[in-house]
Amino acid sequence: MGAGYFVASGIQSSVEIMSREGETNEFLSFIGTVVIFPVILLDTFFYWWIFLSIMKTIQQLTARQASVKLTLYKQFFTVLVCAAVFTACVMIVELYVSLPTSSCLTSSCLTSSPSLTFEHTTALK
Repeated sequence: MGAGYFVASGIQSSVEIMSREGETNEFLSFIGTVVIFPVILLDTFFYWWIFLSIMKTIQQLTARQASVKLTLYKQFFTVLVCAAVFTACVMIVELYVSLPTSSCLTSSCLTSSPSLTFEHTTALK
């Protein structure tokens, strides 16, 4: 699972770097769209796994009455929840900002007319 995540996130990073340098085409957009779903699913799985493990540890510490460790783990859990909420908010903002400017999500991607894509993206800026 870790190797799959490494490969998928590497491909996603490469596509992002190539698109920032101006080397975008329909194939790179398609690959970037296809690769992002496994990365999202694996990220979600890892977050879920970490949260379940920490909740189980908190329950064990409560049963053992280890108050100092329990306090630390509760604070750590709070920090992770805040980080997850912040990450979700950043993703939503990124989608909101990048979705209207994406040339592949417009009808010009289907007709493959570069002039329509250029006019559409410059009009939004």
